[in-house]
Amino acid sequence: MGEIMNNTIDQEVLIIGAGSSGICMGIQLKNAGIEDFMILDKAGGVGGTWYHNTYPGAECDVQSHLYSFSFEPKLDWSRPFGGQAEILEYLNFCTDKYGIREHIKFNTEVASITWNDSNEVWTTVTKSGESICSRIVVSALGMFNNIVWPKIKGRELFSGEHFHSARWNHDIDLHGKKVGVIGIAASAIQFVPEIVDRVSELHLFQRTANWVVPKNNTPYTEQELLAFREEPSLVETSRDETYRLWNTLATFTEKEILSKIEKSGLARIAEVADPKTREALTPQHPFGCKRPLFSDVYYPVFQ
Repeated sequence: MGEIMNNTIDQEVLIIGAGSSGICMGIQLKNAGIEDFMILDKAGGVGGTWYHNTYPGAECDVQSHLYSFSFEPKLDWSRPFGGQAEILEYLNFCTDKYGIREHIKFNTEVASITWNDSNEVWTTVTKSGESICSRIVVSALGMFNNIVWPKIKGRELFSGEHFHSARWNHDIDLHGKKVGVIGIAASAIQFVPEIVDRVSELHLFQRTANWVVPKNNTPYTEQELLAFREEPSLVETSRDETYRLWNTLATFTEKEILSKIEKSGLARIAEVADPKTREALTPQHPFGCKRPLFSDVYYPVFQ
């Protein structure tokens, strides 16, 4: 590219983030015949949240037939809601198939982005001090980039092993350990059932009881997978049905559907033997007022 008011354009388009959104943006630019773009990511690989979140039991809460690119359907998801490793493998496959990896600069965190009104150029400065000028900047940061530690007085004085679930420390062996889990939401209800049989004691610290409703994530049978491979239209139909379902749930106006979901969650809680535990697990707000959670294996932990 040439110069504009003494600012050399390094890239026509600069994309921040190499998660699913950044990968998709790169693919669509290529489809439009635009090759002059760069993707920056602070991580060492593609995938965004699926690169960072490697805790036991990590999986998506949206069915994989929908939680995938419409132009690149995967016909052999192992189960309705894919796990972290399977999703990351899919994103890496798409990155390589469409030639996106050569456009990505990993281990590069953005410090600032400034718009110059006089020459209509974005200047992006990285944490290492590199400056990149571009005509267009696309933010593909996602929602789960910064981990949050609870503001607990004296937390920094704790001398035991500790880590955030979003940066799971696989070097720490939990077998026989006394473990405390602070915060019982989407991540915790996935990893708690995975570690409960390893530890000597497990203590859960909960501020608010959440709705945890059945997920129905039974792995596909070989017959079902064979049908998906031989009839790709079945995956497309599943995608369309899931899309309609989530659009219906997203409005939270279908009272009959919401009531049925609440009953399914309460029925699972009713199976917990201890009455005090049942009371502690019972939500005090209607389904949908906070992020709903999905699991078939969380409540059995309390048995």
